[in-house]
Amino acid sequence: MEKGFIKIFRNLLKWKWYDDANTFRLFMHLLLIANWEDKAWHKIIVKRGQVVTSQKHLAKDLKISRQQVRRALDNLETTNEITKSTTATYTLITINNYDLYQSNNQVNNQQTTNEQPTNNQRTTTTKEYKEYKNKRNIYNKRKRPKVASHVYDFDEQERQLVGGKK
Repeated sequence: MEKGFIKIFRNLLKWKWYDDANTFRLFMHLLLIANWEDKAWHKIIVKRGQVVTSQKHLAKDLKISRQQVRRALDNLETTNEITKSTTATYTLITINNYDLYQSNNQVNNQQTTNEQPTNNQRTTTTKEYKEYKNKRNIYNKRKRPKVASHVYDFDEQERQLVGGKK
């Protein structure tokens, strides 16, 4: 669940609950843990933008009291940011404008961004290899006198060509 990202718009600074620490934090937490694709859970489909949780778990995750969680959820529900459906064992929270907040093209953008450095790196590596190969071919075509122990004596020009040191 720690992979990926969420979008946060700058106009969030003007949002009604921005200065309410618990409500803001709870909403950000819900955005971070919400399903980004439909999934099955205990024979129910949890859709994109929904979270199956409980007040107890939210309080534990955020390190705030259940009363503070309840108040923050009520705040978000009164301004239609979320809707919740509670059963005896869990609460299903739906972030009402999830698709507006988290457009679906984020996966395509991430793939494009991830591939770009790899493609650039391959090009650079291929170019460098071709240069090395050309230098090696030029070196191998020249006749060099043999010295004892099969060591070759390079002149200064050949050293620079193959990248060697004096």
